[in-house]
Amino acid sequence: MKIVGKILKVLTYLPTVGRNLGILSLLLTIMALLAENLVRFTGGGSILAPDEIGGLGMVLFVFLPLAWVYQKRGHLRMGWFADKFPRKLYLEFFLSILSFAFVTWLIILWWDWSFLIFQTKKFTVIMEIPNWPFYMAVVFAWVLFLIAIVERAVHQVKQIFGKATDATVEADRIRYE
Repeated sequence: MKIVGKILKVLTYLPTVGRNLGILSLLLTIMALLAENLVRFTGGGSILAPDEIGGLGMVLFVFLPLAWVYQKRGHLRMGWFADKFPRKLYLEFFLSILSFAFVTWLIILWWDWSFLIFQTKKFTVIMEIPNWPFYMAVVFAWVLFLIAIVERAVHQVKQIFGKATDATVEADRIRYE
């Protein structure tokens, strides 16, 4: 049972890894665009493709921290509807199930798309960098998001069936607020 606890603890921190990778991608994108502007300002030609770097970096910046934002309940949600629902926990669990199904579908779609891009050897237009690693990074981000959904759903099931102790309910409330 201790190994399950350790696995769950590692899975809890994976969204933080996604957040840090997203921040790193943003910083690298900013540094590359800054270098491009400095070279142009000093009279040199273009060394990079700023549109491609900016686009790829922003995609990573948006998708990689998605699981962390969900874990911290920073996502947009319909609070005015959920607050009027008599059994809010049941509604949240139902929405977790729907989210699980939708994100699983997105993982399958992005995986197929990434594999197709890998097979057809698609590259960026100017820099000729393979596109598939960036698409696989988005698949990784969706998997992290799915893990965060499952983690929250497990805590919701514990609360619904009364298996959660008062201490774990309080820890979940603090962690998710």
